[in-house]
Amino acid sequence: MDPLKRIGFSKGLQFFLREAINYSSSFSEGMSLGILLPELRLRFAPNSELLMSWWEDVDYGPKYELQRAVKKEKKAADKNTKDEEFGSWDPYSKVKPYLQLKVFIGLYIPFLAWVAYNHLAGSWPGSGGPIALALFAAIVGVPIYHIAAPLWLLQPGYSHPGWVNLECPECGHIGKPGQDAKGYAENFGQFLWDRVMFAKCPKCQLKFEIANMSQFWWPYVDEPHPGKKYGDSSKIRVKPKVPFRFGSFILMKKEGFSSSHYELIKVVPATAILLGVPWYFGKLDLIFLVLVITVCFNLFVWRHEAFVGFREAVIKQLKEMGILRKNYVMRWWEELIINFIFILITIPLLWVAGNIDVVW
Repeated sequence: MDPLKRIGFSKGLQFFLREAINYSSSFSEGMSLGILLPELRLRFAPNSELLMSWWEDVDYGPKYELQRAVKKEKKAADKNTKDEEFGSWDPYSKVKPYLQLKVFIGLYIPFLAWVAYNHLAGSWPGSGGPIALALFAAIVGVPIYHIAAPLWLLQPGYSHPGWVNLECPECGHIGKPGQDAKGYAENFGQFLWDRVMFAKCPKCQLKFEIANMSQFWWPYVDEPHPGKKYGDSSKIRVKPKVPFRFGSFILMKKEGFSSSHYELIKVVPATAILLGVPWYFGKLDLIFLVLVITVCFNLFVWRHEAFVGFREAVIKQLKEMGILRKNYVMRWWEELIINFIFILITIPLLWVAGNIDVVW
């Protein structure tokens, strides 16, 4: 039975629909408007894709599936952002835009100042003039942008925002490491993310806020709501005492503050001893050469996937000798010391192999 007649359309309307179908089907191959009579589906079909249908087994096309997926994602995002304090924030997930460019500018300006100073002071009489120096500075800027700036952002100081113990502005309760009288962990502190953080005193239950004390050039976006700064003006906002952090270095760690930074008060004397003693004996160039070889060994041998078995064998042997505890994960500088020892052992062996006739 004719589907149009089965639904109850009049003869005039049946004739009009059939003529519209015939006309639209011959109008264009890519843009055709037709009603499939056996299933009575309205079709607007570029490239024969079904976009809209009306009948019992509804079959939506890719356009409507995409719209439904977008609406679903928006609803999920709205649910996540309903949380006033955390929103849809996920740590270490979103990097700030143009951060590499900002770091490049910060590193490149001192280099340009050094070049300009040497030119004005006459330290480079045979440099070829300002044009040659400008070309030299432009060429050096390429590795600074593509190598120095990314390496700066990969420092250990940017792998952890830092933790500070808090002091309640109302009752004076101070956070401390360890456990409280009930045996619970004393966690009255806060991570120093790049945003205003909230806190709640465990003693008097006061809710207050921690000002943004993030590190200079912190690479991640930590705001809980995209495009909106978090903060509540009705709450007390405090600024904990945090040392100035630049890269992976701080002057000295203060009580109640912990991070993965290196203290300059310890690093500077150690560096002066390590470099000053070889310089005094005229062996500074040799030390630099050994350090460069050690770093190359660490990158291209110790950490290379082709030498994983060698690395595991060395670590296993150190554990059997009692130097390392079982299930101990070495820090990067401990691995570098092991690599340095390997290089010191290898250099005499290579010298003996290259001068075997002298040895004999």
